[in-house]
Order: sequence, then structure tokens, then C-alpha cells
Amino acid sequence: MHGQARPGRFLTLFTITAIILSCPQDAHALVTRPQVAQKFLNTGKALLKQRRYEDALIHFNKALKIDPNYTEAWNEKGTVFFKQGRYREAIEYYDKALEIDPKNAAAWFYKGTTLGYLGGHREAIECFDKALDVNRKYAKAWLNKGAAMLALGMYQETLECCNRALETDPMFAEAWYIKGLAFDNLGWYQRSIECYNKALDIDPNYAEAWYNKGASLFTLGYDNAATMSVLAMYQEAFECSDKVLGIDPKLAEAWLNNIGVLDEFGGSQRAFVCYDRALGIDTRLAAAWFNKGRVLDGLGRYQEAIECYDKALEIDQKDT
Repeated sequence: MHGQARPGRFLTLFTITAIILSCPQDAHALVTRPQVAQKFLNTGKALLKQRRYEDALIHFNKALKIDPNYTEAWNEKGTVFFKQGRYREAIEYYDKALEIDPKNAAAWFYKGTTLGYLGGHREAIECFDKALDVNRKYAKAWLNKGAAMLALGMYQETLECCNRALETDPMFAEAWYIKGLAFDNLGWYQRSIECYNKALDIDPNYAEAWYNKGASLFTLGYDNAATMSVLAMYQEAFECSDKVLGIDPKLAEAWLNNIGVLDEFGGSQRAFVCYDRALGIDTRLAAAWFNKGRVLDGLGRYQEAIECYDKALEIDQKDT
């Protein structure tokens, strides 16, 4: 899912009454303690952005020692564990925030996003609905609800969620992207390309949008093989793959898309170079080994072709 999108912060109101009851003798502390807790929180958030997770955790714990009901600190503490892939532990801290404030939209959002990473898409949707009960204009909750729907194969519902997100924020590139994926899954490739183009107008460096635009164009090329426009579609698909690689050279699958276009153009020699580049990024791409063997076979280099086929079979057997 598109689970790593972060919501806006919902600052917790500091309950001055609780401090008066717990330490009536320290009048000066009544003024300074909320500020100190927020300073620890802000420092922790800065450390979190630098991936200094242990240091961030120390600061969030200090904020919580000052104010155990500081729900944003519980949320941020959960995010430390989320960033480390410790999803179950992250959920425990989001639940802590929700025990304190059951209407904490950010905590419901974070919990839903984390459940999505664990494959609990239906439970995630319930959490996003809780967040949306609090704030119907929570665009990122609409988006992640749509992504969960997408994972469940509920494509029309995904489109509805993306549209709600875009009502709030028409410049939400990720919402256009997820909407494009839903159209792809419905087989409406022209409409998916329109959505990817919207995402790319907003963020020209959106590698995934370039990648999927290219894939949709390639599919359209197959579907329209009898028309005069097919070569233009393949050429545009090829250009999209090049854009992806200019942004993230490690996306080996984009090389495979390049190769598919080259095969249609009959460019065996250039396709051969692309297979080598793909395998230089990821040696376990069985499809690349197989198709490299096919090209070598066509060039009469039979022994090399057999070696490639053997590599592909070895990988497939290990992965099954």
C-alpha cells in the first residue's frame, strides 16, 4: 500500500488541571513543563527525520515522562518502531494514544497504515473510517483507505476514495497515482494514463508514476496492434522507462519494460544490453535470464543461451 504518507500533526492540548493536582507546590513548573515536553517532542521529530531512531525514542520518552497523556508523543514513539519495521510494537503505542483520546485522528490513521503493512487491509479500513469520522477532509486517510481497497480488489471503491481525497487536495499526486492503478486493474488504460499524467504534472520525479504509465502504454500497444498509433505508444512507453531510470536506476523492472519495447521494434542487440543492465542491478530476475537466453538463441549463440536458461530455471526452482 501507499502506507508511508504522513498526516498533518494534531497537537494535544496540555491539561493544566492534572499538573495542579499532582504538584500544587510548583507554580513555576505549571508554565514551563508543557514547553519542555514540546521541545523534547520537536527534537525527537527532527532526529526521526535523520533516522536516528534510538535518540528520537529517548526524547519522546522524556516528553512522556513530563506528560504521560501527550498523545502526539505516543504517536511519534509508534512511528519510531514503524520506521524500523517493528509494526506490532508500533501499533501498541498508537493504541496508547487512542486510550487517552479515542478521537485522535492521527493515531487511527497511523494504526490503519501499519495494519496495511501487516496485510490487515480490512482492519486498516476500519481505522481509516474512524479517522474520517473525526475529520471528513482528512485527505491522506481517504488515500490510504483507497490503497487498502485496491489491495482487496475493490477498484470502484478505490476510485471513490481517491476522488474524496482529491476534493480536499487536487494537487495530491499520490491520489492521482492510486486512482491510475485502480483504472489499470479495471482495464481502462487510457484513463489510467491520464491519472499518471496528472501525478507527473504535480511531481515530475514520481518514478512509480512514470513506470506505470509506461506499462499502461505498452499494454495499449498490444491492444491496438492493428492501428497506426501502436509505434507511437511503444516509443512513449520506452521514454517512460528511461525517465524511471533517470530517477531511480535501481528499478530493474524498468529495464525489462524497455526490453519489451525493443523486442517489438526488433532491436535485439540493444535488448541484449538492457538485459545485462537489469541483471547487473538484480541477478535474481529469472525473466531477464530467460529472455536474454532467447535473444542469444536468436543470434545463434546457443551455448550462452543454454547457460541463461539454466540460470532462469535455477532461480525459479529456488523461489517455488
